[in-house]
Amino acid sequence: MENKEEELQVKAEKLQSHEAKLKEEGRRLQNVTHRLQREREQLDADKKKRVKQQGGRISLRQAKILNEMKRQTRLLEEQFKNNGCPAAFKELEANRNRIEEERAAMQAERDGEGTQLESMKAALEAVKTENSGLQDTIARLELYL
Repeated sequence: MENKEEELQVKAEKLQSHEAKLKEEGRRLQNVTHRLQREREQLDADKKKRVKQQGGRISLRQAKILNEMKRQTRLLEEQFKNNGCPAAFKELEANRNRIEEERAAMQAERDGEGTQLESMKAALEAVKTENSGLQDTIARLELYL
């Protein structure tokens, strides 16, 4: 009888510990969600400012990025309404990192075409390097044929 009580006590403690971890995870997820919402609001404000500066026009790329960010934020909000889990938190962090990269790219694009040109040159060099590697591989394979 005493063993069963001890087992039940241990199980109860484990459940309480697990519940506390889930609550903490939920708080972290809410914090990240709020942070993403603030970033989205800032991007929306930046968008309105850019639209005003550009006479009502933004690039198609910027519009696509903003729409995708809004879509992902809505999806994440839905997940958290349905009690998100650690996997969702990791996905959220990955999305946040990607959003930060896109935001930095958009900032670079706004900072001027010179920066954009430099980015394009760097991308071109990366493609050239990859292409050169592929050509070397093709040449080696042709030697075997």
